[in-house]
Order: sequence, then structure tokens, then C-alpha cells
Amino acid sequence: MIVGEAMSMHTYTAAPDETALSAAHTLTQLEITGLPVVDAERKVLGMITLIDLIRAIRRGDQLGEVPVSALMQVYPIFVTPETGLLEAAGLMEEWGVHRLPVCREGRLAGVLSRGDVLRCLLGGPVAV
Repeated sequence: MIVGEAMSMHTYTAAPDETALSAAHTLTQLEITGLPVVDAERKVLGMITLIDLIRAIRRGDQLGEVPVSALMQVYPIFVTPETGLLEAAGLMEEWGVHRLPVCREGRLAGVLSRGDVLRCLLGGPVAV
């Protein structure tokens, strides 16, 4: 199995100059843990996650005044649609991340979450 079989192609993103408050609203409304941060050409710059926002609030940051770029995690980890699913799962475990950007030719093509991996490995939707 490969990432392209499991990834979500309909992805929500954040822009680096967007306010952290806007990203927080998106995350909570969608009930997801993170958003890829992309530039105008959909190149992945990093990820903004719930824990990044919680840490900022604990520090006393005003999320409406802080850009996503100031809080996002910048890390060089991503996968391609052709990456093996178990390899991607190993990267998630190694890096301690819940979702990975999936890039094709340097641009965001989708997102792979831990839930996507488990659903694919089980052969269908996971009942909750």
C-alpha cells in the first residue's frame, strides 16, 4: 500500500501571514489536529498544530495578533503519494507527528493522518 491510496486530497491549509486565531478556528471547527502552512504556490512551509496554539495561549500570546508563521513547526518531513504507507507510519512515529504533508513536485497534494493510515490498513472506515 502507498500513501496515495490513503491520503486525504481535499486539504485545508493556512497561509503564513494568516492570524493564529484564524488557524485555531479552522482547526477547532474541522476537529483536526493540524494544518499545512503553504505559500501562494502551495509549497509547504511547515505545520501549525493544536499544541502550537495551546503553547502560545499559555505564554500569553494574543492569537489575533500573531501570524501563523511565528508559531508553525518548520520541519523538512513530508512524503509523496508513492511513499509506502508503512514507511509513512514509521516517520509519523519517529517524528511524533499526527499528520504528514503529501507533496508532488514540491507542492501540497494532500495530507496523511494517523487515522488515514489505520483506515487503509484495516481495509475501510474505522468505527468509533
